[in-house]
Order: sequence, then structure tokens, then C-alpha cells
Amino acid sequence: MPTENEDLDLRQENDEDRVDYEDAIEATGYGRFHYLLLLICGWANAADAVEIICVSFLLPSAECDLNLSSQDKGWLSAIVFVGMMVGGYLWGSLGDALGRRGVLMAAMFVNALFGAISSLSQDFGTFLTFRFLSGVGVGGSIPVVWSYFAEFQPKRIRGNLLSCLAAFWMLGNMVVAGTN
Repeated sequence: MPTENEDLDLRQENDEDRVDYEDAIEATGYGRFHYLLLLICGWANAADAVEIICVSFLLPSAECDLNLSSQDKGWLSAIVFVGMMVGGYLWGSLGDALGRRGVLMAAMFVNALFGAISSLSQDFGTFLTFRFLSGVGVGGSIPVVWSYFAEFQPKRIRGNLLSCLAAFWMLGNMVVAGTN
């Protein structure tokens, strides 16, 4: 059994071996992993933009096909954001507790699944429900993708790289506008 002095010496030795998180990230350098991470997280960000922006392009068709009233169009425009409020809280909490990578993939899957299913909807109630569920996925992927990406960036260039990530949002907007 170590004495009190020996225990203190062991703790001091362990403290000397510790490295600050920011110093550790800086020491790893910047390379292929970071560029690939920007590409992957960027396309996730672009996909979120597509999911949010597409409703404004879908409204004229949906109005005709689903016989939407003004109130229905309002709900259709808002429901993704309602889902995002729920999803942000749910996925953000899960990301902190379980790790961001897996939670980000799950949120993106939920978004893709219910976004695709919503495209097959034949009535307003079903379409609204699946758009809400897609919004739950978007609500998780937006905050989680930003924090996940930022965790790997060196402090000295983190702001610049987050701006690069933001540029992918505009790419998503251009995709929606270009496919309409």
C-alpha cells in the first residue's frame, strides 16, 4: 500500500503527462483527414439546406396536388421547423451523451428516410407527418455536424474552417434552385 507521499508523487507524475485538448489537436497537424471531414460534414450541411429550402419550391405543386388551403401551406412551411425544435433537443442531448459521430449518422438517416417517404405521400396529413419527422432528423444533424466538425479543428484556424463548412449550405441552396 503506497504511503501518502508516494500517492502524491504518482499524481504529480500523471499530471505532467497530461496534454491540453487544444495542444493535442494542434500537435496532430492538419491533413487529409481534415479535408475529408470538411467534405463529409459539408455535404451533410448541404443536405440539411436542401431539406429546409425545398418546401418553398414544393408549395406550388403541393398546393395543386393536395388541394392546400392557405392555412395548410402555412403548416407545411412551419412543420419542418417544429420537427427541428424537437430534434435539436433530442439529438443534441444524445450527441453529448453517446458521442456525436453515431448520433450524426442516425440523425442524417432519419432525415433521409422520412424525406424520401414524404415524397411518396398522397395526402396532406401523411405528407405533414413525414415532413415533421424529417425535420426531427434535420434538427439533430445541424447542431451536431457543427460541433463534431469543430472538435477536430485547430484553434488558430477553426473560425475559417467553420466558414468553409457554412459555404456548403449555399451549395445545398443552389442544388434546390437548380433542380426546380
